[in-house]
Amino acid sequence: MFTFVKNEWLRRYKAPMIFTLIVASMIFISMQFYKTIMENMILLDTFLSTDMMNGILGAFGVDVAAMKSVVGFFSSYSTMWVMMAGGIYFAYFGAEMIAREERLNTISYLAIKPMSRRALFLSKWLALQGIILAFFMGISLVGVLSVGMQSRYAPWTINAEALTEERVNRIAENGEALSPYLKVDEALFDAFTMEMLFGQFTGNEAEIEAAGIDAQGLIASIGDELQNPEVMFDNMLQNPEKYLETFKRYLGDSEALKLDEATFAEAVKEEQAKYRDMKADFLTGKNVIGHYFSYAPEFFLEEMITSNQIPLMIAVHPELSEVVQRVNWRSFAYVIFNMWGVVSALGTFGLCIAAVTIHAQLSGQIAMLISLIFYFMNTILEMVGSLKLLKWLTPFSYADTSGSNPNLINIMILLIVMMGISAIGALRYKNRDIIG
Repeated sequence: MFTFVKNEWLRRYKAPMIFTLIVASMIFISMQFYKTIMENMILLDTFLSTDMMNGILGAFGVDVAAMKSVVGFFSSYSTMWVMMAGGIYFAYFGAEMIAREERLNTISYLAIKPMSRRALFLSKWLALQGIILAFFMGISLVGVLSVGMQSRYAPWTINAEALTEERVNRIAENGEALSPYLKVDEALFDAFTMEMLFGQFTGNEAEIEAAGIDAQGLIASIGDELQNPEVMFDNMLQNPEKYLETFKRYLGDSEALKLDEATFAEAVKEEQAKYRDMKADFLTGKNVIGHYFSYAPEFFLEEMITSNQIPLMIAVHPELSEVVQRVNWRSFAYVIFNMWGVVSALGTFGLCIAAVTIHAQLSGQIAMLISLIFYFMNTILEMVGSLKLLKWLTPFSYADTSGSNPNLINIMILLIVMMGISAIGALRYKNRDIIG
């Protein structure tokens, strides 16, 4: 069987390799526009971020928000060139692996070989998958090259998956060396306290709901005052009755329900003193990151990015490069893997169409047409809410090429279906008359 797979590869690799060069060239050329897109992102945001444009572009697999990252930009363009063009091409190519044999009548020669029909089908499938794998190796190589070239123009982003508790602690331990790169002033402190306060009301939603706390109602009631805690504390001390009533209304079964006005005022004074001590330590201390980073890691990472000091900070603490990146190569790998799953499934689909069709000469055109219908079904049904579930009948809907939160379960389902179709194709090919 190995010899047959090898011969099948050698007979058929030229056309797919030319196709690979064409697709890779289009992706490489498209990636050269990334710098221009980033330079004009504000203007493009205004135009592209409308609901209508998001819906239209989303239907074609283009995530406007994701395009700001270099991997997202690569994904947006490669989705069209690789998944659409590649999927349709390999569906046709897979079918032609059998159809061409029948048109040229070389299938008669193969049929008399000392090899079962099932092994013959499996050999063609293995050769097809090897050619598709070679296609994706070429696309990946060009992708790595073009993404790497454009990465200098990409914004720094936070890789939340890499922000583990252990890594947060190690960054905090090196806070004294990192803190001088931050501009520590009252504006930073005010932003930090806002992050902390809103984090208390919006984090741990399950616990807040279980306690009967109406966080949204409380924020709507005193949210504006949270922006200036000093003024809020003074107002609370001047009118404790009003604020105690507000807290009792929104805090459910909390301890606030048991407080009287005098006790509430004392509690406010204690919190005010803590706030002032923290503010003094924050503004005069030399190790802001060491003391406060673990409370709001993403907040401080965003401030590091805003400071434009990331390269220097990475030089001081190299582990930061795992958390703050211009290119998330794991997301890049997810994008490639998802596209491979779709193209591989469509190639298998084409091969199986030829295997189950009585007269397979036209199976290539049939496979290409059905694949094109699949693509436009996925595109159109994405925009029609009432029919959205029907898009799962198409292979294209199973690929998540955003790279941010890849749904590997979907692509695994697609691969399982592909194996099932392959089994059906092998059984049908075993029993059908392929001669004459």
